Amino acid sequence: MWDPFALLPAIVALREDGRYYLLDGQHSTEVAVEKEGPDFLRDCMVYEGLSGEQEAKLFLAANRDRKAVKPFDIFRVSITAGDPRNTRILAEVESCDLGISGSTSANKIGAVQALTALAVMDEKQARRPG
Repeated sequence: MWDPFALLPAIVALREDGRYYLLDGQHSTEVAVEKEGPDFLRDCMVYEGLSGEQEAKLFLAANRDRKAVKPFDIFRVSITAGDPRNTRILAEVESCDLGISGSTSANKIGAVQALTALAVMDEKQARRPG
């Protein structure tokens, strides 16, 4: 599922010693280098003159203090992004005169994660020989 276009900027601190320190984005940077090679250029947000406490707060804000995105919102945006699995799920649901929403209501399915799990199981079954 690697897509370099979808890679968010890393958070970097330029410290007084003139060196850059990666505060957030270590794992995605490793994947980028693995997939694209050592010359891969990544966008970064660079902060200068931060104290250690400020750097720690930035890290926490980027990782701990984020509110999780709801599965339905992820599903809806993935349709706009052209995700093939979720586009297929939506088409199949709509072919039954149903819709998908953030909560269950008349003629609407609110269990987006369950739909995705079923689609994954279906894809695995289709790949099995015989």
